[in-house]
Amino acid sequence: MKNTLKSCIGEGKGNLRVTNQIYSDEIISEKNINCCIFIDVEFKNCQFENINFYSTVFSQCKFDQCIFSGSNFDGAAIRRCKFNNSKFIKSNLTNLEIKQVTFDCCQFDEVRFSKSYIKDSFFSYTEFQNMNTRGLCPIIENSKISIKNSGSIFFDGAFDFDKVLKFLTSA
Repeated sequence: MKNTLKSCIGEGKGNLRVTNQIYSDEIISEKNINCCIFIDVEFKNCQFENINFYSTVFSQCKFDQCIFSGSNFDGAAIRRCKFNNSKFIKSNLTNLEIKQVTFDCCQFDEVRFSKSYIKDSFFSYTEFQNMNTRGLCPIIENSKISIKNSGSIFFDGAFDFDKVLKFLTSA
């Protein structure tokens, strides 16, 4: 029997530790995946609908063509991961730590990044639409943002992410 993400999370109570797995073509919805640890896990063409990832850690993971719709990453950490052609739609990325992460050809639509910390990360050919800028702004440090159909900027120091997006999209 194939080990699926859906079978792994079961009722979705959290506190899992998953390493060295590949999950593809799965749709997961209305689950709590709280306080979990995912290390060196690859997600291909997976959809996460209304998932609560509270305090979950993703390290050295790959996300290819994944969709996060209405998902909550409050207090989570994403470290040394790669997102390719993935979408975050109406998701809550508050109080999130993002370190050494690459977002390539990704889309963020109606996403909230308040109180998040983004360090040593790269957003290449990424789209930001209808961003929710209410609340405390995220900080971006030593990172590069390249907006689709626009230029790119490298940040050496700490900057207010919302002001950076306003600057890039006004150019």
